[in-house]
Amino acid sequence: MQRQKIVLTQKTLELLQEKQKKLDIFIHQQNKLDLQNTFYLRKIALFVEIGEVANELKSFKYWKKDKKVNLEKVQEELIDCLHFFLSLANSAKVNFVAYHFQNFLHERDLVLNNLLLSLFERTKKLNLPRKRKIEGKISKTEKNYQNWLRTFEKICWQAKLNEAKLLEVYTKKNQVNQQRQLENY
Repeated sequence: MQRQKIVLTQKTLELLQEKQKKLDIFIHQQNKLDLQNTFYLRKIALFVEIGEVANELKSFKYWKKDKKVNLEKVQEELIDCLHFFLSLANSAKVNFVAYHFQNFLHERDLVLNNLLLSLFERTKKLNLPRKRKIEGKISKTEKNYQNWLRTFEKICWQAKLNEAKLLEVYTKKNQVNQQRQLENY
């Protein structure tokens, strides 16, 4: 059986962005916070989550003999990254209509440590737009978010996180995050 070659589609990404938007509004209302005032705090949280993915993957731990990876934990951490990424993308009003979703035919250019470093670097570039977007042209802000998503998809592919599994894990974690707010997490 051949593994599914797609991590995300436009339809799924739009669905996840909408779920994230509702979760962010709920969290910010519960905590009496302004969404725009927490942008950089959410960006720091994304860095932390990428670090947690790296820690679970263990690929950088050259000193460690036992590098058994718990793929389920890696997938959960990737979904935590996706939550914060989508939260930032929504705040920046990024539309992924022009994004070219990847179909993985070959597993080339998928060296984990390089991808992790790239994800950190690309996260640094995620910001709110500085200028108004020119109609029909992809802004630098959108390009930065697209580049992040492209790298994220490659890591998901490595972690055997296809679209169906991604949607399943995201939905489950989204519900956990909502419940945590109700329990004053």
